[in-house]
Amino acid sequence: MKSPATPKPSLAGTLDALDFDTRLRLGVEDIDGQHFRLFQAAFGFKRCIDEVPFSPSEVDAGMLELVAYTSDHLDYEEYVMRLNRNPYLSAHILAHHRFKKEISDIAQKNLKLEGKGKTNVAREAFELLVDWLVNHIERVDKTARAYMVRAGRDASRGAPRLSLNCRVAIEFADHVASTGTVTDVSVSGAFVSIPTPLPAWFRAGAGGLVHLLPLSGSPPLPCRVTRLDPERGVALEFQERQTIHFVSALCRAAD
Repeated sequence: MKSPATPKPSLAGTLDALDFDTRLRLGVEDIDGQHFRLFQAAFGFKRCIDEVPFSPSEVDAGMLELVAYTSDHLDYEEYVMRLNRNPYLSAHILAHHRFKKEISDIAQKNLKLEGKGKTNVAREAFELLVDWLVNHIERVDKTARAYMVRAGRDASRGAPRLSLNCRVAIEFADHVASTGTVTDVSVSGAFVSIPTPLPAWFRAGAGGLVHLLPLSGSPPLPCRVTRLDPERGVALEFQERQTIHFVSALCRAAD
């Protein structure tokens, strides 16, 4: 009878234990800086999980911050490698895409849980992020270092955002409206996927109201169109920053 396999130890110990300078540094200033800040955010999130008393709202906010900065950083890597015509870019993007989906799914799960369940999922997310980043930097990023040396733009740390899939209606003046699917949301805005061609009433700067579907009696959210993507949909800015509970409600609606 075969003995059970020994569980693989997590790399998520402490930031000092990772020995960032000698083990994980690529020698590319902007990428190294983003990697280090990402690890700092991750271990700050772990301290939040370990706090007594446990604060669910702070854990939710920390989780969204990690998802947002991770996504922005990976998008930036792809941007630089595209500029440098990395011949292996497709494989790199695929690895990023799979991880972004995995960490986003865990974040959505975390928002719907309470108590010990939330704590366990938060720890799972922390260990997943640190383990994946260490392995990805050592095994993938280091092989692509030559294609990361050209700086373009900084990955922005905008409002934490989450990928999901729920239906909304956007109402404009004169009672014209369109339905769409929220695919990316934060406390300050959302991207709504709308079938093409976009209706004529979608204009940059136009004000409207966002209704969550199915209609449940909850008040609509005033918004403003900030960007049009003729092939995908529209980016909206909420007139007032929403609470973490609003994001959680969208996640429940996406089920």
